[in-house]
Amino acid sequence: MQIILHNNLSAEGRCRRAVGLMKRLILPFAFFALLNLQFPSMWAQDSDFEIDPIRERTLSERMLQFIDDFNRIYNSNGMRFGRSVSDFESASHVKVVGEKIRVLNNSFQSLDFRWNAFVQSEQVEIAESESLMDLMTKVQQLKQAIGDSIASLQNKCDAVANFIEAEQFISSQDTIYKVLHKKAFGLSLSKRLGPQLEKVKTEEKAVFEKIETSYIKSRDAGQHIPQLKNRADKLDEQYYTLKSLSGKIQAMEYKPFVERAKDYLMGLACVSVILIFFNMVVTKIKAAKKTRDMLKKQKELLEKNNKGEYPTI
Repeated sequence: MQIILHNNLSAEGRCRRAVGLMKRLILPFAFFALLNLQFPSMWAQDSDFEIDPIRERTLSERMLQFIDDFNRIYNSNGMRFGRSVSDFESASHVKVVGEKIRVLNNSFQSLDFRWNAFVQSEQVEIAESESLMDLMTKVQQLKQAIGDSIASLQNKCDAVANFIEAEQFISSQDTIYKVLHKKAFGLSLSKRLGPQLEKVKTEEKAVFEKIETSYIKSRDAGQHIPQLKNRADKLDEQYYTLKSLSGKIQAMEYKPFVERAKDYLMGLACVSVILIFFNMVVTKIKAAKKTRDMLKKQKELLEKNNKGEYPTI
């Protein structure tokens, strides 16, 4: 009985040892297999992968083609906006240029999307080649230059469009302001027309707010684009003329005839004082000039006399 029990225990022990041995052999392989399924990139990075030369040449040719496509966009006519004075002539021309920039940007975005898809699909092989990584760096630099240029062109085009819009709007307000000024002056002659005068002031204030908004938008283009300098100076003059008229309209109010006459006479008196002062200054300048000429002639005569050029008695 003991022998049989011993044999059974021995058989069971052998089975346990066999199972333990199988676990020790199988579990490490299972563990590494599980890691390989969950983190395949980890093994790919640590492996001694070398790209095939033919495959490397194929990828290089495709990347060079991308570089040519990006260069074609960078050197296109749409990237030359602002080099000619004709680019700033009219709103319709600027609108055409803006459409060209939009098409150019769409082409760039489409090419950039295809480039990103290519890099994502071939990133493992590209990373294993120094020459391919150099090409990738060149493409990234070229993309950055194109993106910055398109953004700059779009900002410039928007600024010019705002300037032309302000230029046209402010120029058209000259006649309107003359009418408003004349109307406000007529209403200020009668006290009972005061409410109507206030309505004209409110109307003028709303118009000038639009003028000021347009002018502020145009200043950026006028200050930073040399081709618009002369037009910007003229626009400044028109704006300040309208601003002066706006101040006069807002200051208008009813005054009795006596006060109006008094203000008119005071204005004439101020002008007269200014003219008198101006005449005094001019007279003094002329007298000083005449005195200087006389002294100069006397000096010349004395010098000639000292040299003996005149006979003495």
